[in-house]
Amino acid sequence: MEDQNDKNKTGGDKQTPPPPPVVINTEPETFTLPSGKKATIKPYQGKHIRQALKIADGDTSIIPFALISLIVTVEDKPVIYEDIDEMYGPDVMKLMEKFGDFT
Repeated sequence: MEDQNDKNKTGGDKQTPPPPPVVINTEPETFTLPSGKKATIKPYQGKHIRQALKIADGDTSIIPFALISLIVTVEDKPVIYEDIDEMYGPDVMKLMEKFGDFT
């Protein structure tokens, strides 16, 4: 008679480990940009994504920029959407990394 240990060794009846717990970030994330400036991203919600979609008006490539303008501060000042074009490029890239791929 085969016991449970033998089944696990031979590949039979393997149990799938439980998925890792979901971690919801409820605290602002502060980090240093390549320029040395301090950036803070506040936790965002569905309403922020909805606002970003409205700003994007169908152009998914600008959703990260819209989110940056809605929930990011740099040096404790809000980021104005139109000013992102004039920001230091590596800073913009670092901020965009935080929002993943929306395209």
